[in-house]
Parts: sequence; C-alpha cells; structure tokens
Amino acid sequence: MCKISDDMRPRWPIPEVLAVVARFLPTLAIVPTADILPKAIKVEEKKAIALANPMRDTGKPRALYEEASSQDKTLKIYDGMMHSLLFGETDENIEMVRRDILSWLNDRCNLDSKSSSLS
Repeated sequence: MCKISDDMRPRWPIPEVLAVVARFLPTLAIVPTADILPKAIKVEEKKAIALANPMRDTGKPRALYEEASSQDKTLKIYDGMMHSLLFGETDENIEMVRRDILSWLNDRCNLDSKSSSLS
C-alpha cells in the first residue's frame, strides 16, 4: 500500500485520535499475536536488522484486500516469498516486486492521463 485514497480516509475525529494514541503508544498492537518475524523475512542476515527496529509491527497481519472498498485493487501472490516483500527477500526478489509496484502505478497514471485528455 502506497497511499490511502482521500475517499477512503476515516472521518474526523478518528485520524486525530489515532495520531494521539500512536504518539504515546507507537508499538501498541490492536490484535496481539505471536511474532511473525520468522514468517516474514527469508534472508537470515536481515532478521537481525528487523529485530533491532523499535517501530516494527509485532501485531497480527490484517486481511486488507477483502476489507478495502476500492474496486481498483490487485492481489499478487509471489510463490516462495515471505511477508516482508520489500525488505526480507533476496535482492532479486525485492527488485521484481518493485518493478511490479511501479508497473501497477504507471498503468494507473497512464489511464488517468488518457481519461483526462479525452474530457
């Protein structure tokens, strides 16, 4: 996820309340569960880096794809890869995921520019 669309942002005062909570309890997990780090990061050397990150999320992953109201969404499963696609994978896998993300974004930018030039 790169950005929350303006029409999907929660209404006032939810963002303000969450900002205050995050300021005082930045690592508070809403649904506590066992640490997912072993299932998230494949490259052993990167696990130590992730463990040292004081801001890492230790909570249960959420099923955002099903809950998101947007119709413009894509779920891509990378066989053999783990949860941390842009950090915990090999450099080759990270590059492949980055290319896919950029391609997805560029496709939408091209669609937006075409539709605005037609109006």
